[in-house]
Amino acid sequence: MRTKVKVGDLEIGGGSEPVIMAGPCSVAGETEMLEIAVAAKVAGANILRGGAYKPRTRPESFQGLGEDGLKCLADARQVTGLPIISEVTAEKYIDTMKEYVDILQIGSRNMQNYELLKSIGKYASNVPVMLKRGMTATKEELMGALDYLIHHGHNDQIMICERGVRTSVNQGYSRNVLDLNIVSDLKKSVSYPIIVDPSHAAGRADMITDLSRAAIAAGADGLIIEMHTKPAKALSDAAQHITPNVLETIVRNTQDIYHAIRR
Repeated sequence: MRTKVKVGDLEIGGGSEPVIMAGPCSVAGETEMLEIAVAAKVAGANILRGGAYKPRTRPESFQGLGEDGLKCLADARQVTGLPIISEVTAEKYIDTMKEYVDILQIGSRNMQNYELLKSIGKYASNVPVMLKRGMTATKEELMGALDYLIHHGHNDQIMICERGVRTSVNQGYSRNVLDLNIVSDLKKSVSYPIIVDPSHAAGRADMITDLSRAAIAAGADGLIIEMHTKPAKALSDAAQHITPNVLETIVRNTQDIYHAIRR
C-alpha cells in the first residue's frame, strides 16, 4: 500500500489527485506574497510555496527575509487557507520553521547534509517533509538520505521530489535534465509520494507546462512550481516563474491527465 502524506485535510499520494504547490522562489514582502497566494488559490493550487531562507550560489545574491518571510507566508495562509511548504537550510532554523510552516522542504543542496537530516528526524519528527533529489545524486544516494530521516526518528510523512539532474548534454536549452525514469522507478520501488519540480529542471517558464504534463503522465503525485504575478520582479530565478494564467492551465491539464491514465 502506498503511503499518504496528510497535511490538514489534504492527502498527498496513495492514489489521491495530484497536488499543486505554487508560489515564488523567494518571499519578498507581505503585500506581494498575499497577492501571489490569492492568485495561486484562484488558479487551483493546493499548497503555497515560498522561500524564507535561501541558499544561493553567490553571497551577494538575495538570501531571503528569514523569519519575516515566514510571517508573510503565515499571513497569506490565514487569508487563503493554503498550507505552506518552505525550505529549511540549517538546524538552527528548525524550531522557528515549525511555528510557521506545514511542510519542511529539504533542498537539493542539502540532500546529503546528513547532520541536517538527523536533526530534522529528531526535532521535526511529526512535520511532513519533502526531500529533494540532489542535482547529481544517484538513486542509491537519494535512498540513503531518506534512510537518515527515518533512522533518526521521522514518522514517515515524507515526499520525494525529482527536480532534474545536472548533465553535460543539456547546456543551452534547459537548466537541468528532468529524470522521468526515476519517477517511474520510484513509483514501483518505494511507497512515498513522488513530487516533480519542473521549474528547476527547465529554468525557463516556457517549458514548464510541457514538463508538468509529462510528469503527471509518468505517475507523479504532484508538482511544485515557481509562480509569480509579476515574474520579472521575482528576486530569484525570475526566468522560470510562470504566471497565474499558466498555472491555471497546468492545474486543468494535471486533472485531465490524472483521470485519463486511471481509466
